[in-house]
Amino acid sequence: METMNASYFKARCLKILDRVRETGERIVILKRGEPVAELGPPSRTESQYPQAELKGTATVIGDIVGPVVPEHHWDSLAGAGATPGGPTPAEAADEAGARKPGQWKGGE
Repeated sequence: METMNASYFKARCLKILDRVRETGERIVILKRGEPVAELGPPSRTESQYPQAELKGTATVIGDIVGPVVPEHHWDSLAGAGATPGGPTPAEAADEAGARKPGQWKGGE
């Protein structure tokens, strides 16, 4: 990795930036002999959709639209979540004496 003084970099900044873009090399900028910055090409290209980087990294196995739990188990799960007309999960937690986010274990 090449190193150069900040004054040298300042005088030739645009040429050095072009060289980094073309070659992909990294350069350490020194001030009074100490590294203060590292210059290099961007690690990834910007995209309108950041999740585009993940394209092709997953494999779909099975049905991704159908229910997760088989239908014959639905009755056993009926009380597991919020029920229509019943308390919300937050209300149920309050009734059970659960701590609120940010609340210390020993009290408020």
